[in-house]
Amino acid sequence: MNGVPDAAVYQRATRVVWRLVGASVLTQTLDGDPHDAASELTGWAARVWVALDEPAGVDELCERLGCGWAEIEGAVRQLATIGLLREA
Repeated sequence: MNGVPDAAVYQRATRVVWRLVGASVLTQTLDGDPHDAASELTGWAARVWVALDEPAGVDELCERLGCGWAEIEGAVRQLATIGLLREA
């Protein structure tokens, strides 16, 4: 799927604290510089983060969110790029 493995199972990165604030998710990694480690997730990125309360593959994640892969692909890439998502 456009460079994202179909069989991948994703999970949240460890050593991250977070809080749901309205429709946003605020995250703070516990490693590294605290000023560089804070993120505010909105839209699909926030939805994916919340849906990953348990690790999930692409199909299961889409089922949890009631959408297709096209809607969440960018969010998965974003979360992986900033170090908040990894393969289980």
